[in-house]
Amino acid sequence: MDTILLKQATVTIGYKFYVDDSGKNNSFTLKSTSPLVLLDRFIGTIVGVPFTANISQSNSNDELIVKKKLGFIFENYEALRGNIQIASIKRGKKMTSPQIDINSIYGDFMIKSTAMARMFEVSKDGLIVASIKKVTFSLKDAYEITNYSFEDIQLLIGIAFTLDNMFHS
Repeated sequence: MDTILLKQATVTIGYKFYVDDSGKNNSFTLKSTSPLVLLDRFIGTIVGVPFTANISQSNSNDELIVKKKLGFIFENYEALRGNIQIASIKRGKKMTSPQIDINSIYGDFMIKSTAMARMFEVSKDGLIVASIKKVTFSLKDAYEITNYSFEDIQLLIGIAFTLDNMFHS
């Protein structure tokens, strides 16, 4: 079981997050410099404005790209390695308690949450493989990600980012 912390940085345009592993080392960086992010912050819960975010590992060239697609009310994202789609992340059509469905090269996952969207459980075949919790006492958005048996840590970070964009932007 690994626990990492996804912390938002201050930027004027776009998004930037740092990811600290359990040893408090900055192991990943997530950023988007698209000016469309600013527009998405204002109208993104009604009309999804397309933009991309890159997740890169500090000591390698491995990069995951998360793309938000144009949509209406129910957001839709895709995760890419190079030009190959490895996952699609879609918000379910339930308004009371959030549900997100993920179809990936690793199989199908479901994310369930409470109505306040502060604690998320990622499950596969009925078993919880990760949890994502919004840190309560933080000046900027921060998430504690606990990985029990999720196959791809970069994709898990991308999923946490999409949850932030869906519910807390």
